[in-house]
Amino acid sequence: MNDFREASKASEWTYTWASRLIRQAYAREITADELWNLRDYQRAQEAGELLMKEWDREKTRENPAFWHCVVSIFGWEYFKAFLCKMAWLCTVLFTSTYLFIVLLNTINNAETEPHFQLGSFFIPYWGFLYSGLFMVGECCRSLFVHQHWYRTLLVGLRLRTATASMLFRKATRLRRSSQSAGLLLNMFSNDIERLRDGMLYGVFIVSTPITLLAIVGLGIWVIGVGIVGGLAVLVLSVPLQAQLAKRTSALRRETIKVTDKRIGKMNEILKSMLLIKLYGWEDAFTRNLESVRYSEIQKLRKTAYVKALNTALSQVIPIAASLVTFTVHTVGLGNTLTAGQAFSTLALFNVSKFPLAVMPLSVRLLSEMIVAFKRIETFMELEEVSDIALDTPSSFPIEITRAEFAWSVEDTTARNLFIPDLKCDIGSITAIVGPVGSGKSSLLGGAL
Repeated sequence: MNDFREASKASEWTYTWASRLIRQAYAREITADELWNLRDYQRAQEAGELLMKEWDREKTRENPAFWHCVVSIFGWEYFKAFLCKMAWLCTVLFTSTYLFIVLLNTINNAETEPHFQLGSFFIPYWGFLYSGLFMVGECCRSLFVHQHWYRTLLVGLRLRTATASMLFRKATRLRRSSQSAGLLLNMFSNDIERLRDGMLYGVFIVSTPITLLAIVGLGIWVIGVGIVGGLAVLVLSVPLQAQLAKRTSALRRETIKVTDKRIGKMNEILKSMLLIKLYGWEDAFTRNLESVRYSEIQKLRKTAYVKALNTALSQVIPIAASLVTFTVHTVGLGNTLTAGQAFSTLALFNVSKFPLAVMPLSVRLLSEMIVAFKRIETFMELEEVSDIALDTPSSFPIEITRAEFAWSVEDTTARNLFIPDLKCDIGSITAIVGPVGSGKSSLLGGAL
């Protein structure tokens, strides 16, 4: 099934390319072979190779940064998602303000508008046009908002799979892979997910200020300068939410450090389980690990408290802004509040409710994504095993002749491993036997 690869632009915007698969899934259980094929640039292998090449070019610069590679590869696709978000904003503001006010005024003044009478009711002709435009606007709004989420999710998934592929390739070339196992595990369980989430909500960092400015401009046109009171509430809430987001980011960095420490200790325990059981050190290691875990839980609990406070504020702020706006307009300025002004103002502040609600989450996820970028850069800059060029091809898949291996080039006192001659033929079974510390694992590491 290649519906996804062959889908037209109209099919992509309306998601009709998935209709046949949905019908089949409703009728019976589908198998993996029946799923559609991805486009070439969406496959993990192609995306990982592209990101790795971009990082190799970035390393030649004086101050390489991983986010430069992300912008270079995914920037245009992400910008198209931003354009869909702006198209949604224009559509929803047009329908929520101008069309809403005109429709209410037409209904209130039905007797003076061109109309036909049905019993005791006056039905204006223009009301049908405005209602039709309102319906078209709502349909366009639905298309734009779903395209925004669809495109940001695709970019986030592509970045996630490409980064995972790049990290796997880097891990196979590390000089000291055992020391980076905990770091790699933490990056796959935490940092890569932060990249996807940051891409999913990062658009709101730019779109939310634009949305608020547009709401203020239209609010002045709808209700006058009374909107300034609501604007003051929104503006005063920004520094408070920024401080909460900053605190969340700091707690996230502290938590990551403790998590790395816990994973490192857990790896040490698993690798040395035989000795721990032999000497009866279970209680000592358990207490050590529990102390680190307790510290990690404390950090997570503090982060949850800050997130809860930020979420509560984002829900209260639009309501408080509407209340202050109506109070200033009626009590402060002595104006009359009409139905069109009241409903349009409420619609404007409802438009700002969701962006303000996700703004703290967006700031937090963006800060966590920046932290993930730094950690990925640190991992990608670790020392790699240098390539060894062979002058003459060998008939054996594994052949080592008069080779000396060392875990550390700087430490001259370290005990090195010398292999005079080793040949392994295709299909043969070779056993490596020796006491503890004789170099069996080192031989395998050297052969790899």
